[in-house]
Amino acid sequence: GAIRNFAHQGTKPVLVLHYTSEFRKGQPALTKSNPNLTLRTRESEDLFDRLIKKVFGFSSKEFYFQEYPACSFNHNGSSPDDWKERMNACDTHVKDTIQAQGIKAVILMGSAAVLRLGADEAKNRTGKIGPVSFGELELPTLVIRSPEGVFSLEEKRKKLESNKASDTYKQAKKEEDEVKLSLVEHLTGLKTRLGLT
Repeated sequence: GAIRNFAHQGTKPVLVLHYTSEFRKGQPALTKSNPNLTLRTRESEDLFDRLIKKVFGFSSKEFYFQEYPACSFNHNGSSPDDWKERMNACDTHVKDTIQAQGIKAVILMGSAAVLRLGADEAKNRTGKIGPVSFGELELPTLVIRSPEGVFSLEEKRKKLESNKASDTYKQAKKEEDEVKLSLVEHLTGLKTRLGLT
């Protein structure tokens, strides 16, 4: 089925491609906690907004967002070839947005990056800006972790706060800080490349 509110109109020429449903076999089905949200949860939206404000000085809502793919599927019964076909079909919608809105760069995050590039290439390209083709259009694309993944690190650290002297807490805090710092660096690279203010 189609994902409700699959696109968000922004004002800055950056398109964030993300996927709020599930694609991993054996995992529970996922949907947005509220159809008015852009990302999966309010917490992940708030976290992404904080990162964008820190780097760009404006709200993340200034970017365009689009579900990629724009539908939920039976992930347990889907093969890699099924996903590849779906992503190729959705390139048409992405291309339309890029052309209609004058998009200059894409942020490809989380599940959308894995589905579009494959797990290994998505991991290798995380934090890097490189060309990605959508149909016959090719745009500079930054691959990043999903806000949901970063939020889970925040939650892990918060659950351990009762014992801040423990090695477990220190390790969780270190991992969260490193991931957030790298995200800020990656986004700063995109800002510099685009000259966005």
